[in-house]
Amino acid sequence: MQMITPLLIIKAVIIGASIWFSWRLANEDQDGCGAFVIKLSCLAVTLASFALLMTQSAQAAHAPLKPSSRPPLSFLNNNAAQLDGPINFKCFAALENTLKAYPDLKMLVLNSPGGRIPAARGLVRLIGEAKLATHVDTLCASACTLAFIAGQSRTLSRSAQLGFHGYKLNSSIVTLNIAEEKARDRAFFIANGLSQNFAQRAFKTPHNEMWFPSYETLVDAGALSP
Repeated sequence: MQMITPLLIIKAVIIGASIWFSWRLANEDQDGCGAFVIKLSCLAVTLASFALLMTQSAQAAHAPLKPSSRPPLSFLNNNAAQLDGPINFKCFAALENTLKAYPDLKMLVLNSPGGRIPAARGLVRLIGEAKLATHVDTLCASACTLAFIAGQSRTLSRSAQLGFHGYKLNSSIVTLNIAEEKARDRAFFIANGLSQNFAQRAFKTPHNEMWFPSYETLVDAGALSP
């Protein structure tokens, strides 16, 4: 059940204060007829305002609750877990804790539009240390592709997509050399079996665009396991 919102309470206070002030003015009015009209108006406004507040309160009470945010990691079966949503350090912590509790985990299914590169590199380390296979059923883009390429074996549903592009520094303070960061991850791609041409194309795509290579292109480039 949802509680009455603070906005409704504020409205009630304002309406009540306005009615009280008007009623007080009416009591100070020496003209009996004028006072009667003001008091009658106050009564009408009170009833109308009460009806409106009750309606809004009922609507608020019956409004659907916002769904709780899904956990970043969920189990598909005893051997596989799925990572959903943006790549961040919450995902990293979830996978780290899961691997500690379930060291026999074999596969990580990725479903993410991307996120933070440092967090993705953390996932790369965990995936590599646990020798996990990676798989995509729907979408794995931007930073997510780093985690995908880290897989011991890499598979992709025919209807799924991998999305690649370059990096952008979201800060006015220059703390990283973007060219060096792209070179670092480009080298990671090549070290994990991807062709040099593919790695070059992936990181040359502007950060505000996305390259979705075809399934056949991914196979030819070595992005997917035979």
